[in-house]
Amino acid sequence: MDSTFTSVQKALYNKAGIHLREDEKWPLLVQNIRPEELEGLSNGLDLGEDKWKKIYEILNISETYFYRDPNQLNAIVDFLLPQILRDKPKDSKLQVWSAGCSKGEEVYTLAVLLKLKLNELRRDVTLSVVGTDLQESSIEFARKGIYSTYSIRSNLSDRFLSFFKIDKEKVEVAADLRSMTHFFQRNLLEDPFGTYDLILCRNVLIYLGESAKKTILQHFSKALLPGGILVLGHSEYLGPVPDSLHHKNIPNQTSYFQKVVSLPKKEVDVLRPFSYALEKVEPDVLTVAPKSSEEPLSSLKQAREAKRDGKIEEAMSYYREALYENPETVEAYYELSNYYWENGDREKARSTQSQLFSLFKNDPSFAENLKGKDDWKEEYDEFLIHPL
Repeated sequence: MDSTFTSVQKALYNKAGIHLREDEKWPLLVQNIRPEELEGLSNGLDLGEDKWKKIYEILNISETYFYRDPNQLNAIVDFLLPQILRDKPKDSKLQVWSAGCSKGEEVYTLAVLLKLKLNELRRDVTLSVVGTDLQESSIEFARKGIYSTYSIRSNLSDRFLSFFKIDKEKVEVAADLRSMTHFFQRNLLEDPFGTYDLILCRNVLIYLGESAKKTILQHFSKALLPGGILVLGHSEYLGPVPDSLHHKNIPNQTSYFQKVVSLPKKEVDVLRPFSYALEKVEPDVLTVAPKSSEEPLSSLKQAREAKRDGKIEEAMSYYREALYENPETVEAYYELSNYYWENGDREKARSTQSQLFSLFKNDPSFAENLKGKDDWKEEYDEFLIHPL
């Protein structure tokens, strides 16, 4: 059985980038897929798309609902949308992609929030939100736009709810909202289609292997328009990112990646002094990643207190939250990497350290700025020199 599991694990990874764990979803596959089919898959046979669909459904562990994670969504709408719109002509199109959209609640939520904000800003922009998922059954469900009342778990405003028809038994997406959305079955390991101003991929990469994550990030970079923005789930990916993506953050709100705008050399030389002046006066205008705060973040304080009290798991949870609040928190990278290493997860330890290396590569002055602070430790110097 061990050899069968290993072969099936490899086949699933090659097909969809999904990292199958023996103690989690493997028992479900054994219970629901005939032994001869598993054996055939382990021997390199392709089961056909119908059987793959069934496997994806068995492995599906996503749970979504309307307006999930409001803090991150609000940051997207209030901070990132105006930034995206700044260089767009008045009569243009705002193109958004929700990758791994499951049954569509995130797609419809994005469409509502973005539409309301566009109205508030009085911007006459055509909005298109595309949702993709590996499972055809999820896409078919999303296209119908009919949900149980359980999908509404937050105190949503009347303006938000006006885009839905709600009764005691169901929630139905109104026609005007459906017209802004489009759903397709897609494998994120395949080449992307279309170009986008904004891509969301939340709670997807955490279930994939490192190689698949890197491939998918390359695809996202390819699909982003210049200056476009990629938003992942909280601390969902801590590995290296393509050179074309710069890691930035909105303190205490969310972090994100922005596609580098490539300019001809002569144009870059002309704009650089002006950009530097703007950065000094109005950093938000250029969305320059803010320098680390002089004061420790609240989650960082809690992490230190929990570690001091011997509550290691709780401390690591706070360190992960600290990276979400500010991806320049060297202490969090250091502590998490050591924690993963000591617990035998060498791949995750190296991935966490690599993310910190990427920060230094993107901004060579970053290290010197941090080393001048009182809370810098000698251990960090070793951590930055020697890969795990």
